[in-house]
Amino acid sequence: MTDAPVVLLTGGTGFIGGRLIPHLRTAGFRVEAPSRAMLDLEDETAVARFVQALQPNIVVNLASPAMAYVRAQTPDAAADAARREINVAASLCAAVRPATRFIQAGSMAEYGYSGRHAETAPCHPVSVYGRAKLAASMAVVKARAARNVDATVLRIFGAYGPGENPKRLFPQILDARHHDRPIALSDGRQLRDFVHVDDVCETIVRLMSLPTPLKPLYNVGTGQAVSVRMAVERIAQEAGIAPARLHFGAMPRSLVDEERLEADVDKLLESLDWSPPQRFLATAPLLPSFGPAASPIFAGASA
Repeated sequence: MTDAPVVLLTGGTGFIGGRLIPHLRTAGFRVEAPSRAMLDLEDETAVARFVQALQPNIVVNLASPAMAYVRAQTPDAAADAARREINVAASLCAAVRPATRFIQAGSMAEYGYSGRHAETAPCHPVSVYGRAKLAASMAVVKARAARNVDATVLRIFGAYGPGENPKRLFPQILDARHHDRPIALSDGRQLRDFVHVDDVCETIVRLMSLPTPLKPLYNVGTGQAVSVRMAVERIAQEAGIAPARLHFGAMPRSLVDEERLEADVDKLLESLDWSPPQRFLATAPLLPSFGPAASPIFAGASA
């Protein structure tokens, strides 16, 4: 294992990072995922010192200070979120050796409007989070050109699966197996490119192992959006939740809830000859992909 490529992973305790670590180890990488106590990513000097000591072959930056501003709306919050995102990404890019492979987690929120988006589409983010992620993405693209870093930004679409925030939609649907209350939902007509977290991890591992230079930007999605209603009904049906409990239209949509968010994955296909599958359109059961906690053992009580 001493000759294994060294990966510096930030955000290793997060939703995607926690799933990525076993994927990386299985693929033969040596993973260093420092905690916040070990490394303050917003301290440029500390980052430079840590990276110089580690000398990673690859950096995967999943850390995102902007997550603390997901519901923020004020100009001060927007400026602070963008500053912190840029500082983390720029400090890491500045610390690595030239030609180091650098993978930055971006977001579909960078586009900011409804549609099927290619990486060349203009970005007009409307949320504080989306604007902060775009600012960090542009910092990485700039460093790619200025410092000869083999850097890419992954604009990740609707990631879901084990470890997802319990306040998000799918975990709340699964949690409804434990009670018999009505489930208030929006109209569900929004189209979303849901991509399983393990398929996001597989994308990252494949790009890390690519023998040719990375493109500056990749969308990470399936290229096949499905309606929120269809996804919810599929999960509820497998979990044994009665259709009558699903109250579509009982809640208003968010002000930034675009009608359609779908990834154009042509660049990913061009580089990898592969893209994540749309599991909601497959015939295989979905619940196992949510992990052991999604076992339909409470289905009878919830139906």
